[in-house]
Amino acid sequence: MEATVEHPKSELTQMNTRIDRKLKERGDAALARAGFTPSQAVRALWKFAAEHEPKEIEALLRGEEGPDEAESQDAASKLQEIEAFWAKCDEIVDGLQNRRVAAGFSPLDDSNSLSDDELKEREWLERLEEREIA
Repeated sequence: MEATVEHPKSELTQMNTRIDRKLKERGDAALARAGFTPSQAVRALWKFAAEHEPKEIEALLRGEEGPDEAESQDAASKLQEIEAFWAKCDEIVDGLQNRRVAAGFSPLDDSNSLSDDELKEREWLERLEEREIA
């Protein structure tokens, strides 16, 4: 990084590290294909480290899923549990409705849960049936 107004030369530091030559060559080539220099990659890593919690840094360096991905999976799992719960509720209601009809009672009116358009269609179909058109 060149010295700039935002980063005067006195604020910059140089890092030296030892790395296996073949690993460096493969890494440099991969970074170049992605459009980055090794210096840009190191700066990005240091920026990530400066802005994240130790658990997130450890997950990144170990190649594990980060907390965001884990939280997303937890949310998806909870959503599946909720959907399964509501499906079970629907089964129970349907079963009760069937028992009510089998016992000779009329089905419960579900018109409170219908939209205006669904109510209009239901009324229209009932009139057609009354007139023996449907």
